Amino acid sequence: LPAILNHDDAGPTTFVIQSNGLLPSLAICLEQEMIKFNRLMGRLTSTLKDIKRAIRGMIVMSADLDAMYTSFLNNAVPGIWEKVSFASLKTLGSWFTDLCFRVEFMRVWLLGGQPATFPLPVFFFPQGFMTASLQTFARKYMAAIDGLNFEYEVLKEEPENIKEGPEDGVYLYGLYLEG
Repeated sequence: LPAILNHDDAGPTTFVIQSNGLLPSLAICLEQEMIKFNRLMGRLTSTLKDIKRAIRGMIVMSADLDAMYTSFLNNAVPGIWEKVSFASLKTLGSWFTDLCFRVEFMRVWLLGGQPATFPLPVFFFPQGFMTASLQTFARKYMAAIDGLNFEYEVLKEEPENIKEGPEDGVYLYGLYLEG
């Protein structure tokens, strides 16, 4: 399992207090996402330890653990994990790969400061991230956030080739159209 995201591991540019005495809105978003990922990874850790002990006969196999075991056999995400997880319709293996990618992105952000690009699907609550982006703009230009709208421009550049974020706003990737 990925290690817990520890606030104390933050890089020197991650949680810098601004001149107005506040944390940047995107840093607050990162903190909120870290709490959710840590809750999920804590649940994974504790239930995996419990099922291991139950299989060995050291504790009683509860209904939740039995359902978890059945989910493993069916390559499905256990319901006990879904309760604290991000929304997903993926099978267990794909879900776990996705979890590792999401946590690794958050860890890179935590250790190295705000990235130049953001994969929108990594967030538990993408609306919170988008609101934080608006709030950053609103604070910078002393504008009312409820009067702001998003403007979109599709770039041809691959995310890994973008080294700096925009002057205003954010670069997003990982958006898919279905139809």
